[in-house]
Amino acid sequence: MASRAVLVGFSAARTDFYAAWLLRSTLGVNQTAEVFVVNPTNDTEHGEHNAFTSRMNEIFPQGYHADFRRFAYIDAIIRRVKGI
Repeated sequence: MASRAVLVGFSAARTDFYAAWLLRSTLGVNQTAEVFVVNPTNDTEHGEHNAFTSRMNEIFPQGYHADFRRFAYIDAIIRRVKGI
């Protein structure tokens, strides 16, 4: 029932079936939830970016925000999530 969720450091490893299922079956099907994934792999220059993006799109077919790469930007993340 969350309207917004922030996942920090979640990489959705192929072997982490339960976490992927849990997120896909809750936030992934919620058409109104905003999901923010904070991970260094959001960087298009990262070698694993394409595979990571593919996994995130499978889990969050409604879309997700990939604007943040590091937890160090938590203040900016909080402002964005709150809509400030």
